[in-house]
Amino acid sequence: MKVPVGYPGGRRGSVADLLVERLDLPAGGQIPMTEAVEVIEAQQPELLMRVDGLRAAEVRARVDSTVITATAVTRQLSAGALPELRARHPGLAHRFTGDAGAFIQGLATLAYTAPLALLVMYILIAFQFKSFGRPLVILATVPMALAGAVFLHLILGYHLYFAAFIGVIAATGVAVNDTLLLMDRYYAIRAQSDQSAAQAVRAAVRERFRPIVLTTATTFIGLLPILYVPSEATSRVLLPIVISLIGGLVAASIAILFLVPAILTMAEGTSRRLPDRLATSDALA
Repeated sequence: MKVPVGYPGGRRGSVADLLVERLDLPAGGQIPMTEAVEVIEAQQPELLMRVDGLRAAEVRARVDSTVITATAVTRQLSAGALPELRARHPGLAHRFTGDAGAFIQGLATLAYTAPLALLVMYILIAFQFKSFGRPLVILATVPMALAGAVFLHLILGYHLYFAAFIGVIAATGVAVNDTLLLMDRYYAIRAQSDQSAAQAVRAAVRERFRPIVLTTATTFIGLLPILYVPSEATSRVLLPIVISLIGGLVAASIAILFLVPAILTMAEGTSRRLPDRLATSDALA
């Protein structure tokens, strides 16, 4: 049983001062403290933390982002030191907070919110074009935006933080909007003239080339100053978003001007050949 004992500040300046104190006995008289207690020197934390009623300790560290990311540190700890600690101390549990915790929680949230957003986009585009296949052409720019963001991070030598995925989402929204402009014009040309799919695609690209390129260029120029702001907060929060936006928009714009027209042309050819093949099969039958 722990019995806390308090003494005035002037009488507890050192351990030696406490040891010369005398304790009163119930029957009267006094004895030296050394005869009643065993003095053990130990280190105790200034603050005892508890989480859900259990003793807890907080370990803090600052990570140099130019050398390693917080996510990489958590992976190394999870693979090495933490299993050893749990083996030595059964019942030990851990939880990551700070940048590492935010990254893990953010990815867990994106795991279901991102597919939900893509589904909503698909439904809206399907209603717009009255087709279930055409939205897939538009959403083909999404992986290109992600690839462009990751590639630019690698080129510039920056690690992927959770904020980078926020930039990918923003770049995806702009890319989908630009693709909608191109495809809307393509189908308008097809409806208003007797041009072939290849001719209509070329005409749509010529008419929408300037708006698409200007969107990417103005966004790039507007975000460029942030790349040169010497701030730790900027490098950890804003910079990954900016890099993802620039890389994602550039890659998505290339896909819009080259990949999407190719897909449209191939899809048109496939849709024309399929009825012919079915008719040939029926005739042979």
